[in-house]
Amino acid sequence: RNSGRIAWRRDVASAGVEIQTQPRNRIPARSGRPEKPRIAIDAVFFQDYLTGIARVWEEILSVWVKDGFADHLLILDRDGFGPQVSNLMRRDLPAHDYERISEDRELLQNVCDDEGVDLFVSTFCTTPTRTPSIFMAYDMIPEVIGINAIAEPMWKEKSEAIGYANCKGYVCISHNTAKDLKSHFPAIDPASVHVAHCGVNPVFRPAEESEIAEFRKKIGIDRPYFLLVGQRKSYKNGILFFNGFAGLPGKDRFAIVNSGARPIEEEFLKLVPDTPIAYGRMSDEELRLAYAGAEALVFPSFYEGFGMPVVEAMASGCPVITTPMGSLAEVAGPAALFVGPMDVAGMTQALIEVQQPETRKALVAAGLQRAQSFRWTDMADKIKAVLLAAVEKP
Repeated sequence: RNSGRIAWRRDVASAGVEIQTQPRNRIPARSGRPEKPRIAIDAVFFQDYLTGIARVWEEILSVWVKDGFADHLLILDRDGFGPQVSNLMRRDLPAHDYERISEDRELLQNVCDDEGVDLFVSTFCTTPTRTPSIFMAYDMIPEVIGINAIAEPMWKEKSEAIGYANCKGYVCISHNTAKDLKSHFPAIDPASVHVAHCGVNPVFRPAEESEIAEFRKKIGIDRPYFLLVGQRKSYKNGILFFNGFAGLPGKDRFAIVNSGARPIEEEFLKLVPDTPIAYGRMSDEELRLAYAGAEALVFPSFYEGFGMPVVEAMASGCPVITTPMGSLAEVAGPAALFVGPMDVAGMTQALIEVQQPETRKALVAAGLQRAQSFRWTDMADKIKAVLLAAVEKP
């Protein structure tokens, strides 16, 4: 039975996310000192991960390089890990360590003092001790789904960063994230919370049939397939799809493709014992083709701060089946089929419905239109406005 499990790129990372283990190619730093107002951006997230938050920052920074706002920025690279964006002024810092959070804050404050920094922004949850900051809120997953934030140093640091006395404002990547932030931290001034939706990279666009055929050949799939993206366990709720697929009439006509590095969990494989499955890490171009060739992206998450795969799929001409949870209804709008996060029969019905030509045609058209409303330039402009306004705050 396992002969049908095809791993076309077995780069398995712990915890199911792409973990940084060695620095990527170092991007040469731009010489000079940032103009005033001077804004430091701690690229700490890049130290450990290359997931969606890293993509967000590389896209934003690329926009700011083009429009000149990068003239005001100093990027703090952690231990050789930093964004792969050229023409940025940089300063090397030691790696962040959750066992030494207090020392890290003092280090950041010393850097801010030395560089004459007017405003500090972290790509994750670090803070200095005095310099004004803006907090970036990508999601409220630990707070909403009940992770013990006090017991985990990562979430403790996040909570303290949100409550940092010199925080001048908050930027959330969805209205739902903003709502959850204000709900879980009621002391926050609602007027200080701003929303800037993520964009979608132009690489994600519809594909020609010949491109899709070549991609399917490459991954060893000879039939229509449903697509999963990223992790499947915990709040990602992959079990809903596998249970729904198990009840799909004529399921032997379909395969499953997962753009994720880890093998499919045995508990899921037991539900689809005879279904061909391909999984592996994909480049953006491969992911575009995976979206474009899929019967649908199935994204059954219990909670998302944004849901970037939904927009990427829509931009690639791929129908989307998702839940109305977290930010997903906000992002997908009227351009997806929605299923309750525990509604197995509803998932099976959605898998049937998306095969209907008229339904597919309508979803593809609505998705392409919806995706056009998410632009990195819009996000970068909104964040830039928040940063500049924060500098002017007394």
